[in-house]
Amino acid sequence: MKKTLLIVAVLFSAQSIFAQQFCTDFHKKNCKLNPDLDYIYNAQSKSGLFEKGQTSSLRIVGYKGVDYYINICTQASLGGKVAFKIKDGKTSEVLYDNAADNMSQEFDFSCDNSRTLIIVVTIPGDSSGEKDKKTNKLKDVDMACLGVLIQTRPTPKTGF
Repeated sequence: MKKTLLIVAVLFSAQSIFAQQFCTDFHKKNCKLNPDLDYIYNAQSKSGLFEKGQTSSLRIVGYKGVDYYINICTQASLGGKVAFKIKDGKTSEVLYDNAADNMSQEFDFSCDNSRTLIIVVTIPGDSSGEKDKKTNKLKDVDMACLGVLIQTRPTPKTGF
């Protein structure tokens, strides 16, 4: 009996690890690239495994003289559009909230000063809360990948 429980636990752990590894490069394959070819991939981009109703933060550095393009993408099973905010890392002032922008899943901006920024994402809906009776873990239907793609380019010089 103990061996059976151990085997079941190992199998479910392996499934969870596989799902996390599957999500690692989700943003590279699924997020919409900026059509402007001047933008290049930024290594601060990240993906992860999320559950419905979860909120998470990603800390990035925005540099003076750089334009940023951010795109949020998810697997369809998370449903709806993801709410996200960009906050100042020192003051927590909300600099952008997509709720005021028709829940847009992309945003571009320029940094006038170098600063730490926090991207706060909130997955729509509530987890059903239903857990597998054997493993006491959330069911896979409540979990899916989310990606934050960041692209950058030097801010174009304007004027004379």
